[in-house]
Amino acid sequence: MPRSLPNSFPGAEHLAAAGRSEEGEGDYRFTTLAAEQIGWVVDIERHSFACPWTAADFDEIIRDRSAVSLAMLLRETGVGYAVGYVDGVDFHLANLAIAASQRRRGWGRALLYEMLRTAREKGCQTCSLEVRESNSSGIELYRRCGFRQVGVRTGFYSMPRENALVMHAGIENF
Repeated sequence: MPRSLPNSFPGAEHLAAAGRSEEGEGDYRFTTLAAEQIGWVVDIERHSFACPWTAADFDEIIRDRSAVSLAMLLRETGVGYAVGYVDGVDFHLANLAIAASQRRRGWGRALLYEMLRTAREKGCQTCSLEVRESNSSGIELYRRCGFRQVGVRTGFYSMPRENALVMHAGIENF
């Protein structure tokens, strides 16, 4: 079931303005990731990550009952996606990306918010994630959304080999 972005979190005003067409009605929505969306998801993935997931990876995720996967659509065009896994009361955010042409507009925050809200609805109380040490935009996004660094995974990423910051947040307010 598609959902529109709620207007009850910091930065929502900016997103509401950015997500409206000249007609004035909200043009963005979230859906559960579907097989027919994998093409544009893989395209964004390839342009976002040094070691991208494949179409087969996303196809497997769609069928995984412990996975939560969302697509973000702007005027019915895919602009972002996020994937994570429910593990008891913890939600692990595994992947989040926004199309390069749509970055720095608040869509990443909106998508993260929706993922955390969805995880909370599934009974999760916390969220954990890894982010490349060099991904300053991602780190800043997560910090602004209440995540704090709780550790480092040495050599976690390949191509290039890089450490991951481990971040954690309570999600009771989403």
